[in-house]
Amino acid sequence: SAAGVPYLLLGPFGTGKTHVLATAVALVLSEPSNRTLVCTHLNRGADLFCWTLKDHLRKGDYEFVLRLVSNEETLSKLCLPSDTYSRTTRSISDNDIPYCRAIVTTFQTSLHLLSIPKLRFTHILLDEGAQSP
Repeated sequence: SAAGVPYLLLGPFGTGKTHVLATAVALVLSEPSNRTLVCTHLNRGADLFCWTLKDHLRKGDYEFVLRLVSNEETLSKLCLPSDTYSRTTRSISDNDIPYCRAIVTTFQTSLHLLSIPKLRFTHILLDEGAQSP
């Protein structure tokens, strides 16, 4: 049985690894008790993952996805409207995060999540794609 064993997905650029991860997150979110953290190196990679994930989710599931950004001390939700690429944000509180079933952020911003008590993830995915500037 492979339950609980980490998986490693390797491949050269452009082979669809991000799409495979987005499909995996969509499958994980089909079970309401699951919570997923997706981390990337750069904001650009996290944005790209959100756009990719949106295409893989069932209608209505995207409302449970939080694209988390931060400045040094404040966490914000990044809104990515489907019609335009606009980086608008709104401040969130620690109380907003437990209602999210998938959080997409950078490795650096994910460190802010350590301060939220009782926040646990059933799945953690690391997407190293789009890491070059």
